[in-house]
Amino acid sequence: MIVVSGLPQQAFARGIVVDESRRAQIDAIFAEYDHAASPGCALGIMSDGQIVYARGYGMATLDPPLGIDSTTMFDVGSISKQFAAAAIVLLAQEGRLKLTDDVRKYVPELPDYGAPITIDHLIGTRAVYATTPRCCCSAASRSVPPRRRSSRCK
Repeated sequence: MIVVSGLPQQAFARGIVVDESRRAQIDAIFAEYDHAASPGCALGIMSDGQIVYARGYGMATLDPPLGIDSTTMFDVGSISKQFAAAAIVLLAQEGRLKLTDDVRKYVPELPDYGAPITIDHLIGTRAVYATTPRCCCSAASRSVPPRRRSSRCK
């Protein structure tokens, strides 16, 4: 994972234009990843809701060889959770939400589980549900050592 910090602060401002000179600066940052023998990355820069520059560098997979371009789809799995959590913390620091808010304040269609589920519960993966699905307390789960299974499973 690469976080680009080498760009000037104005690159993150609204209304930016990525001209040829700026593209060369950006491409230089990713040059070491931009060949067929290197895992790579994809870059997208948005300004005012519009993509102003998009490019892929290097390879999505080395075997079989598959290059990255601006349309490459990635299976990001769980890696996006850290970015979502960081964005939420930034919103909290700006006072736009509280980590102690019930998630139903923002997603009211979620069912009521009998106890508040806060944003902090979700970003810390500590959410506690009022009920445990029956499958989690099956005979198979009873073979799991007691310290590793839900306390609801007798």
